[in-house]
Amino acid sequence: MARFYKYICMLIVLLILSTACQNEGDIGDFYGQWALKKSCVNEEVKEHDNLYFSFQGKVVWAKRANAVGHTYSDVFGGFIHQGDSLFMYFIQQNEVTSPKTLIEKEFGFADCENVRVQIRTLNASELFLVSGDNYWQFKKH
Repeated sequence: MARFYKYICMLIVLLILSTACQNEGDIGDFYGQWALKKSCVNEEVKEHDNLYFSFQGKVVWAKRANAVGHTYSDVFGGFIHQGDSLFMYFIQQNEVTSPKTLIEKEFGFADCENVRVQIRTLNASELFLVSGDNYWQFKKH
């Protein structure tokens, strides 16, 4: 009887492990953390050293870090990559950080609930996004 339970437990573990990866091994082109290095919004060019996007699956995490690199404020959202376009939306998940403050004021995107940008460059080390005359240059972190 103990042998029967052993096989049942092994079968359950195998089933769990086989269903753990639902993206069929494809982690996507955006996977990982991207540091915003430079942006130009409304003809104002800025250098950045504390703003990040992290992508995993269909989730995007926008964050601002403090001087020692710890997350100071953050918001979560979703994203869709279609051809040369990237669509993102961000939601309020706590009372500390507003998506409007972080996404619109810090990053400079026009609408935190409907970010639509064109992808100019996407490779292993650089992500360059454009919307009209505005641009955002990210480096893989």
